[in-house]
Amino acid sequence: MRRLLALLLLTFFLFNTIGYYFLYQAIRSHSYLALQKRLDNDLYSREETVTIKIPAAIPYQSNTDYQRVNGSFEHQGEFFKLIKQKIANDTLYVVCYRDHAEKKISGLLADFVKASNDLPQSSKSTALKLLSNLSKDYELCSGISLHSSPGLLTRNLFPPQISFFRDHTLAIISPPPEA
Repeated sequence: MRRLLALLLLTFFLFNTIGYYFLYQAIRSHSYLALQKRLDNDLYSREETVTIKIPAAIPYQSNTDYQRVNGSFEHQGEFFKLIKQKIANDTLYVVCYRDHAEKKISGLLADFVKASNDLPQSSKSTALKLLSNLSKDYELCSGISLHSSPGLLTRNLFPPQISFFRDHTLAIISPPPEA
């Protein structure tokens, strides 16, 4: 009986410590796969899409049809998934889908973090800061490419790695002394 109670309490402790994050990732992954299937089959409402126009300096005239792209971003608390893109003359058109499920899932995680850590319900900035720090610490991040047509220039959305160590080689002005 004691072992069962100890195991139950240990399981509850581990879930309370890190388990909800794994549960969050599983729910998020399931939602992502379902949305990808819907977007691949064009089963989404056109009213929930946003078209972004980005000026592109291309050295030649280019007009392409829409191509399917993958990616996501967050802007002012709204989550968006990239659906498709095309280049017309000197403008890149990117069609994005508002992902309400991702917003709801992120809100659920923030609410759970508040409840499990006894945070007051009015401190939204603290919980959102904790959520953003948690996701930045434990998610792998890779560069985003908005278009992959050959010959087009893409902007790297991440800064290059900067070395904080200087090169300590010194120029020798005279030959070494004779011994």
